[in-house]
Amino acid sequence: NISEYDWLAINTYDMWNEMNIIVGSVQEYCTKLLCPTMNAGDFEYAWADDEAV
Repeated sequence: NISEYDWLAINTYDMWNEMNIIVGSVQEYCTKLLCPTMNAGDFEYAWADDEAV
């Protein structure tokens, strides 16, 4: 049996690696110039960073 802490750590690590693979595969094709907005169908997603909103 695996502890909840270990399960969370392993799955977080795996998800991080999978996201890096996805980002790495589209990074050169999706730039601010080529992809000015992040959307899926009629939905547009916004990103807020620590700078200003």
